[in-house]
Amino acid sequence: MPAVWDHSSIYSGGDITAERLTKALGYPFWSPESSFVLNTSTGSLQQVPDEDVADLLPGRTPALAIGSNAAPEHLRWKFADRFGDPLVVATTVRITDFEVVYAAHLSRYGSVPATMVSAAGTTVQLKLLWSTPEQTALMHQSESLGADYAIAQVDRANIVTSETVAAFLNGHEHLEFYEALAGPLQVGGSPVALSAIRAQGRGWRAKGQREMLTLLAEAAGYHSIEQMLGVTTAAAGPWEEFNRRMREDELL
Repeated sequence: MPAVWDHSSIYSGGDITAERLTKALGYPFWSPESSFVLNTSTGSLQQVPDEDVADLLPGRTPALAIGSNAAPEHLRWKFADRFGDPLVVATTVRITDFEVVYAAHLSRYGSVPATMVSAAGTTVQLKLLWSTPEQTALMHQSESLGADYAIAQVDRANIVTSETVAAFLNGHEHLEFYEALAGPLQVGGSPVALSAIRAQGRGWRAKGQREMLTLLAEAAGYHSIEQMLGVTTAAAGPWEEFNRRMREDELL
């Protein structure tokens, strides 16, 4: 039976525990600079050169992971014990003339997630996630395609990777990523980059997750991040209303 993602399980409400706050503040979570292979059943993580993953790539579909989908911790949370094949393969890639910025959206677990926009002169270092058909299907469900995200594309000409990985991209005119339907969050009239994402030639200011959540909490009239998340992530209604205010620039 195909794995099914249940969004309703994310709403927990009540006081924000230390564990919940750590997760909200942790986005986009740690991702190694190197390529990696993750066993989502055992948690085993191997940081490897691209040559060592070549045998694992046939039959898998590459897609850009711009935020938490590049993080082993988050991938294990999404995929653990859901598939016959527990391996997740990610290779390092650089994308030219793009930037990873905060979306005008609050995730169900309380982080301000990422989206990617054109940014001449900026190069970001991301991951290509090589997924099986079953992994791809569950990933689409978890990203709420059509509601929170849409599939967008980056031209192959903007993608810089190793020769080993490039050989498996032959025939790909573009690569896909999840683009936030709400668009980028504007602060002072400009998008804000994620300081956790490795980049060169960055033109916009960059902030960490705590900075962004503090900014939102103050703008929305809450005395702390914990108070804001205790209200906005309690159930679908308040979460959707807070996101409406973010989309319509009523907060910043």
